[in-house]
Amino acid sequence: MNSLQQQTPVGESRTLVFEARGARAAQRSRFPLTPGRTFVVGRTPPAEFVVPWEQFLSRRHFEGTLEGGMLRIRVFPEARNPVFHRGRAVTECTLAPGERLVVGETTFALSPSAGTAAESRTDDTPLTELAFSPRELQQARFIDAERQIEVLTQLPELISRARTDAALYERLTELVLAGITSADRVAVVDVAAEPLRMLYSATRRGVQGGERISRRLARDALRRGAPVLHMWHGSVGPAKYTEHAEADWAFCTPLKLDVSPGLVLYVTGRLHDTQDVRALRSRLGPDIRFTGLVAEVVAAVRRATLLERRQSALRQFFSPPVLEVIGDDLDAELLAPRECDLTVMFCDLRGFSHATEESAEQADLAGFLERVSAALTVMASEVFRFHGVTADFLGDAMLAMWGWPLSSAEAPLEACRAALAIRARFKDARRQAGHPLADFRMGIGVAHGRSVAGKIGTPEHVKITAFGPVVNLASRLQELTKVLRVPIVIDEATASLVRERLPRTVARTRLLAKVVPRGMKQPLNVYELLPPQQWEPLFTDEQLEQYERGVRAFIAGDWQTAYELLHTMPVADRAHDVLLMLMARHNRQAPPDWPGYLPLPLDT
Repeated sequence: MNSLQQQTPVGESRTLVFEARGARAAQRSRFPLTPGRTFVVGRTPPAEFVVPWEQFLSRRHFEGTLEGGMLRIRVFPEARNPVFHRGRAVTECTLAPGERLVVGETTFALSPSAGTAAESRTDDTPLTELAFSPRELQQARFIDAERQIEVLTQLPELISRARTDAALYERLTELVLAGITSADRVAVVDVAAEPLRMLYSATRRGVQGGERISRRLARDALRRGAPVLHMWHGSVGPAKYTEHAEADWAFCTPLKLDVSPGLVLYVTGRLHDTQDVRALRSRLGPDIRFTGLVAEVVAAVRRATLLERRQSALRQFFSPPVLEVIGDDLDAELLAPRECDLTVMFCDLRGFSHATEESAEQADLAGFLERVSAALTVMASEVFRFHGVTADFLGDAMLAMWGWPLSSAEAPLEACRAALAIRARFKDARRQAGHPLADFRMGIGVAHGRSVAGKIGTPEHVKITAFGPVVNLASRLQELTKVLRVPIVIDEATASLVRERLPRTVARTRLLAKVVPRGMKQPLNVYELLPPQQWEPLFTDEQLEQYERGVRAFIAGDWQTAYELLHTMPVADRAHDVLLMLMARHNRQAPPDWPGYLPLPLDT
């Protein structure tokens, strides 16, 4: 079988071109042919047809001459790599229109130029027109059932492996042609295009003649939403009405794909006797039924494939319970951007830059990236475990959120559970010598409030995003974990909910300071989120209460009391060092112009 160049508009004069197609979509080039003129194909000038992307092509690889509608090819002796035609290395060959040869990763084809398919106009009335009802087609018995079943079984794999629409059309037309022995040509046509456009055409080897499409037949089938058969016989000019001069019948079946609302499968052939309409209907009915089954299978598998691709794109963001609620309706209002109560987490890896430099010196950047990936996987897995959404990965950091697409009063608490679980996972890794995550630390910021979140992008390229003051605040709180020397910093709204609704056997908090985060104008209280005492015995609950009294005294300017309350904290606690050093520098006396909040950046 030979294939015409895709995207062929209908209704222009016939010329031939020599076309080169590389492995990438951008690697396309055409060379117009002149009968009797010889041209040279090579990778660089002085070759007339230059194909620069093909590394296996010599400077002068082969020459071609168009004679009598056929292209004669001769390979130069100095060509270093073989030319393949019909699967064999050749030094000479002749290409008919639609035939191909291959050098390296590039396919060369003799093709009609854009606009070779001549479209018959509105006067293309056939001598016989037949429409088929669903019941009639259901009763049609397959004549070549074994061959056609084999074709049908190949369709799912064909569709899943077709990475482009052009590849799908090519494989589809060739399979249909293989399944219908009486057909000479099968094409995918876009009736909705103006002018009518042949997207791809497969031709049985040895069939000659120009390519014509009956506009009336194609549009009639699309309008009815069912197959339509046109037949011509005698000397009444089948060349005028159908695809080529040797055809005496053509039928069209709608092809319901998402690409265009006007796609049809256009099939033509010759039976030599079209006088007996009943016999012809009986002979072509099974083939029309087969083509309809192909169209249905292609449409169904295509829909399933697109759905799977969309779900795969969303799986990286949503936990299984959220995906279960979303179901198959991925374009639902549930995912549309909207304002909602959102809890946002920024989780950042520490030691990233230092580890990158060490890995570069040891020539082990690939191994380092694997460790970073494992660390991000730990973060994401805990977010999913507590029903969150991973909105974005920003190099060595992750943005996650709760409260969208499903609103929940538990969102802030689930975010805190996830933050504590991430903290515990990294702490456990540090205790294990040689663990791939032992060198990493993490800093987490959590904030709760009104924000906008939603899905943006195309169905195949999805991005989940959130924006608003609470997102910025969560990012700034994550930065404060470095300044205040603690793993998790949360805002006052989240801390209040933890204190009201979570027992101390699950989570605890302590006021760290009042600060004005970078990029903000108003001071605010920030808190550390801590695990329960049985997980973190460094602080008893009584010590945390004493610590908070000390911080409030510090904010109020009573630094002597603050110092007395804070200096008895465990030595291993680094957060109180920040306040003690500042107070010590001022001899434990708040400055006269003390605003009540920590000046940032700190010079401690």
